[in-house]
Amino acid sequence: MDLESFAAERDADMVAMADLYQPAVDEALAEEDEDLRTEILVAALTTIFLMTYGDEGGDPGVAQQSADAFVATMLDAITKTDPQPEGEGRDVQATRISTWFATATLGAATLTAAESNLEPGQELTKTWVTMRDDAVRET
Repeated sequence: MDLESFAAERDADMVAMADLYQPAVDEALAEEDEDLRTEILVAALTTIFLMTYGDEGGDPGVAQQSADAFVATMLDAITKTDPQPEGEGRDVQATRISTWFATATLGAATLTAAESNLEPGQELTKTWVTMRDDAVRET
C-alpha cells in the first residue's frame, strides 16, 4: 500500500475510533464522582486498546500487560491536562478528548503489537506519515 492510501485509511480509522470513544467520554464528563469518571475512562481505554492491539496482530500473551501500561500512561497524562480550557464547551471538550484518545490508542496499539512480534535481534522501523492537512508543517 502506498503512503497516501495508508494515510487516508489511518485517518479514517482515527475518526472511527474517536467516534467509539465519544459516548464514554461524554458519560465521564457528565459524571460528578471522580472515581466513577476514572472508571468509565479506564474501561473505554482498555477495551478499545485491546481491540486495536488485536486488529494490529499483537501477541495475545502480552495484550493485557500492554493495555495496562497504555492506560497507566494515559491516566498520568490526564492528571496533567487542563480538563476544560477556558471558553471550551463540553461538546468541544468531548471531541478533543475523544480525538486525543483515538490518536494515542492507534499509535500505541500499533507500536506495541509490532514490538510483540519481533524476533530476537530484529529491529523495528517506524515511518511517520503526515495526514497532509492544514494542521501539519511541511516535511
